Amino acid sequence: MKLSPATILSVSAFLVSASVYMVNPIIAIYAKQHLGASLSEVGIVVSTAFVSSFILKIPLGVFLTGRNLYKSTVISVSIMTTMPAAYALSTNIQTILALRVIHGVGIALVWSLLWTEISLVDTGDKMTSYVARFALVSSVGMVAGPIISTVVTGFLGPRATLLVDTAITAPTILLVAMLPRNLAKTVREEVAVNANQFLKSFSGVLSHPGVYLPVWGTVSYSFVYGLALAYAPLHVYQRFALSESEAASLFIGFTALTVGTRVILNKMMARLSLPSIVSVGLVNVGFMMILMAISENVWLFALGFALMGFTQGLVPPANALFVARSVDAPKRVLANNLIQAAWDLGILSGPLFGSILVPQLGIPLAMALSAAVPLVNSVSIRTASKRFKDAEA
Repeated sequence: MKLSPATILSVSAFLVSASVYMVNPIIAIYAKQHLGASLSEVGIVVSTAFVSSFILKIPLGVFLTGRNLYKSTVISVSIMTTMPAAYALSTNIQTILALRVIHGVGIALVWSLLWTEISLVDTGDKMTSYVARFALVSSVGMVAGPIISTVVTGFLGPRATLLVDTAITAPTILLVAMLPRNLAKTVREEVAVNANQFLKSFSGVLSHPGVYLPVWGTVSYSFVYGLALAYAPLHVYQRFALSESEAASLFIGFTALTVGTRVILNKMMARLSLPSIVSVGLVNVGFMMILMAISENVWLFALGFALMGFTQGLVPPANALFVARSVDAPKRVLANNLIQAAWDLGILSGPLFGSILVPQLGIPLAMALSAAVPLVNSVSIRTASKRFKDAEA
């Protein structure tokens, strides 16, 4: 049976999302308990992939052409799906750090490529439905990943979970290899022009309120998310004496609330401006970090972590609308690359922040201090919102 490009891309998005969210709940515990990482090294292990992605994302996004889009997709998916098994075979922190750098190359490429290709499957009336289906299926993968991770870790442990991750998701390589090689031919000329004009247009795009406001909000959110990603599962594992699988289950509530928020997002868009939505998301995540920091009950901690998913459900779609509503079409590729790079900058900074403070102050106090970043910037974004309204008009 021949699969359509839209189906191939949607299934691939599901599997890549599931792979990422099978690794995220257990990577910190795996590094600490099975490879002997210190509390400081845990933060470095989590952040390393995003350091690599941050450095490479904009150059790769700008200089990637339609001619090599197909090969780049196969390579990026291959990296994303095989790295979990490589982690499982690691015997020391040095090896896993090197693998995290390679994983960062896949992170830098894969989502930009898949989102670009789904938008090229059809240029007519079906494009919106294809993109919507792609986004929904990808979100379902976010929920499936931690569920699988929790179950397999409970029975077999985190090392086996990493091997199962690759076994389940490796077929994605064959799927993307089935994509038409000429799918991206329509973007060759546009991408080449953007590459030639990159240095000239970079500062102009970044100074646009439809770009710097979502960049600002994304860095603020991903900073605390990165810290929580590195240390929240480890904290409940140690503080509340949970099993590895129970600690991994934190992400089930987080991803479920992410999907639920996106279901009601249209209603929120009708009532609030984009800056207000991002500001609300930052206030939420700031208070949830404080709630987790002061929690003496595992259920209260889990509730705070789950409610962070509300912000995850808001920020990425709001970012896309910031750009779509206010940035000229020829500059949108660069604008979206900058916002994705902002995500990497925040998510690499949070664990590094934790690697410095956690050994000295402990996980709860480090989490509470990190909450100042989104709370302060939520006010800043609301203050600057008039500039976006002027640009949107």
